[in-house]
Amino acid sequence: DIIKVIFGHWAFYGIHELFPNRDVRYVLFLRDPVSRTISHYNWDRGRYFNLDDITKKKVFPEGKGDFSFSSWFKNRSKNIDEHNPIDKNNFIFRFLSSKAIDYTLDSGLSWDLKLSLLKEVMDKMYFVGISENKLDVLFVYKLLGLRNFVGNMNVSTRYLKREEIRIIKKRIKVFYPIDYELYDYALFLNRKFKNKSKNFYHGLFLIWVRFYVSDLFERHWRRGFYH
Repeated sequence: DIIKVIFGHWAFYGIHELFPNRDVRYVLFLRDPVSRTISHYNWDRGRYFNLDDITKKKVFPEGKGDFSFSSWFKNRSKNIDEHNPIDKNNFIFRFLSSKAIDYTLDSGLSWDLKLSLLKEVMDKMYFVGISENKLDVLFVYKLLGLRNFVGNMNVSTRYLKREEIRIIKKRIKVFYPIDYELYDYALFLNRKFKNKSKNFYHGLFLIWVRFYVSDLFERHWRRGFYH
């Protein structure tokens, strides 16, 4: 009874079997695949000068002379296995496969069968949230009865302008067909849950106000602390 929540990148589907006498609920959040890729670029660029020389070359092969998104993305894409491009390029698909499919079976399954299995796992989630929807995040706070907010973590500096992002989103979306199939299925499950749950929005406005005030305070505190 001491354990209330297990979360993070290393929370695997199947851990409910370790708690046979508990009512275990899974919550999954997915992010728009292209937005996730842009965030990954921002993270790599922000940490560049703290990397060793070998890793720097892997992230930005042209060095600090070319920090462009196109250079970064081209370098990442060239490492894709031409015999299995879907597995390599679709990060969300690969990540969820490693967390939700038995590793003894994973390597021998085709990507379409893995996709089918992942959708079956997603069907078993209590709630599937969308990272871009702030109310989905606040719903988890309500679900757990949390009154204190966790500050924004792992927020990278944004290096791209809005127009650049708009062009990038149109150009690279085609690289993530399976990730978007999973994302679209997540959107479907998200809408389905909200339509069935009459109390989803109940109390969320008050939580949002508290979150907004807390976030505002944190931002001003950080500015004051660093300046």
